[in-house]
Amino acid sequence: MDISIIDTCLADYFPGCDTPYIQIGIWKGMTRADVTCAIRSAIEDESFGVETWTEDQYNELRHLVDARMTNWLLTAARNLPSDEERGMTSTVYCYVRITL
Repeated sequence: MDISIIDTCLADYFPGCDTPYIQIGIWKGMTRADVTCAIRSAIEDESFGVETWTEDQYNELRHLVDARMTNWLLTAARNLPSDEERGMTSTVYCYVRITL
């Protein structure tokens, strides 16, 4: 299993993907605990639910994203403009492709 970042954008601008992916919400001022919670929520979200996956595969994905993306997500969140600076409160997502 491998992961790669597809895009970081508002949900309205994401063109979709033909392979399994997760979307992780990020915002200015996220903490490491917030990132961990966002990763877990994205992987456990019903819209991701790949029907043929085992619990072991979900755990492997969670570990892989935690290990390889936590620092990147924290940096991306730190560099985001605040809601006031953007003039909106829509969530920005990091879209991550999962390759089996």
